[in-house]
Amino acid sequence: MPPARLPEQALDDLARAWQRERRRVLRDPGPEAVHRLRTATRRLETAAAIATDRLGVTAAVPWSDWHGLRAKLSRLRDLDVTMTTLRETEPRTATEAEALRRCLRDLGQERRRARRRAVAALDRHRVGRVPRALKGSAAPPAPASERLTAARAWWAEVAGPLAREPAWGLSLVEALRGKAGREAVHAIRIRVRELRYGLEWWDRLGQVASAPVVAWLRDAQDTLGRIRDYDRASKALSGPELRRSRTVVGIRGAAEIAHWPSVASQGDLLGSSPFEGSPP
Repeated sequence: MPPARLPEQALDDLARAWQRERRRVLRDPGPEAVHRLRTATRRLETAAAIATDRLGVTAAVPWSDWHGLRAKLSRLRDLDVTMTTLRETEPRTATEAEALRRCLRDLGQERRRARRRAVAALDRHRVGRVPRALKGSAAPPAPASERLTAARAWWAEVAGPLAREPAWGLSLVEALRGKAGREAVHAIRIRVRELRYGLEWWDRLGQVASAPVVAWLRDAQDTLGRIRDYDRASKALSGPELRRSRTVVGIRGAAEIAHWPSVASQGDLLGSSPFEGSPP
């Protein structure tokens, strides 16, 4: 485990990492670079929110252009995942292969438009104001015991309501049929992701979280993410020529849905502090 960092040092590390990923995307906005930058963006935002709300970090952070950038990166990432998923369906007939090529060509044109928008947003100097502000942040000195208290309070406030969400008991097959159900499942995934990135932030400060909790959050986030990815890919496969490809994607999505009850059954992990040395 790396040595514990002060909050301002940890924010500086994350801001520098974000700037490195930004430069990589500006050089070559390929799928992996976009994914890394998108992840760095969310980690930095989560860390800044916790540091400001819980640790007294002061920084004039100009978020005005940040949320638009995040949306553009997410759209680009979604297209990358959808195209990868479609390529993996391995068409069996010439008719199906030609229909899939047309579908991928249309998605490729959409990706090029999304890439231009994302790169243009990244190229604006305003988006760099957030990491620059966080690199110049400051926090009042506090002993490690106070940071642990803050970490426990953060977990109780964020994880407690999430543990009581009725969406944990939903049948995903039924929920995903309607807009309200899909939105509820999507909201759970976002909140799980924020918890996971939040634990990563506290780990940087020396507040180590329980390994089973971290692993479970990753499993929950990944499972819900793959379900959403397969659902999006299935909708992109329109037309009778792509019926078999839709079936392939549907089977893979069904496997993730079948895995979900075992993930959801561990939701009681949200009910106690994950930090080592914390009381139950």
